[in-house]
Amino acid sequence: MKIAHVAPFAPGRCGLYETVRDLVLGERRLGHDVDLIDAGISGEGPHYGQTDGDLIAAPPPAARGADVLVTHTAPSPEILAAAGGAPVVHVLHGRPESSFRLSQAGGDSPVYDVYAGWVRAKAVARWVTLWPDHVPYWSAILPRDRLTSLSAPPCDLSRWSAEGPRHRWASPGLHNVLLADPWRAETDLDPYHLLHGLLLAAERECPGLRVHVYGMRNPLGPWEHLLGALRRAGALGETCGMMREIATRYRAADVVLTPHRIATRVVREAAACGATVVTGERSARWGSYGCDPLDAESVAETVTRAIRFPRSPDVARYDHVQVAGELVAELEVALGREVARAR
Repeated sequence: MKIAHVAPFAPGRCGLYETVRDLVLGERRLGHDVDLIDAGISGEGPHYGQTDGDLIAAPPPAARGADVLVTHTAPSPEILAAAGGAPVVHVLHGRPESSFRLSQAGGDSPVYDVYAGWVRAKAVARWVTLWPDHVPYWSAILPRDRLTSLSAPPCDLSRWSAEGPRHRWASPGLHNVLLADPWRAETDLDPYHLLHGLLLAAERECPGLRVHVYGMRNPLGPWEHLLGALRRAGALGETCGMMREIATRYRAADVVLTPHRIATRVVREAAACGATVVTGERSARWGSYGCDPLDAESVAETVTRAIRFPRSPDVARYDHVQVAGELVAELEVALGREVARAR
């Protein structure tokens, strides 16, 4: 099959891109002819011709002759014209609620409204979410007979593994906890409660705890006061914005902590690198342990337990070739080949 994916080309800067990268490489391993067409990033020009390992940022004409167009962001008219009417399969990366809130807030990212418009225009043959839990929410605005999910999102387990160099912390602690998620506007996804919980853990049960905070946004504003509290407790380690070479940090961390309830890039990559992962889901389906990310006491208790009893979560379900095979099966449905085989 000739497959054209449409996504922003942003190595090391965008979780969506990294997931698309895994899918493209997985589909190639399965024998398909796959291109990644650069949809661009707001405020930047195209990156046509730039490379990331075996991937090249392709221009819109690469969609010519594609059996199917897999979009991860809105395709430009040039891309759609080049695809020549090939069926479109759209992959839903974000949380339904986040998409709803973006539309609610107005601005230039009304994702929910855009999807509703695509449904009215019957522009998408198949909708695929990365998380089964999101299906009931997306089905409120997307046609149920065209909506499905993968069993889990992908991760290239040959690229992300426990084998490899470990970062040497500039100010190591007896126990090193890493926060690596990009700080987001949603109040349940920023580290406000997590940092309070880590402060409690450092003051009570985990002397020598060091908190390394990555993905920060500037200006810090009132966050500086909260980080200052950790600093005064002797618990603040490295702080910085986004970090491309993050695998060495995952391997060096005793615990990777995230507020997310789903298997984000941080969850998958950290788990693949052998880290003990604490997620924001009580049942810990995706991580080693789960806490209530909006309860500082729960965060402190769970991180303390994770430090005392480290364990890595199962990562086999994230294998990018296996997950790519699931997506290819959905592309076959969009093309009607599954029906043809059944006959």
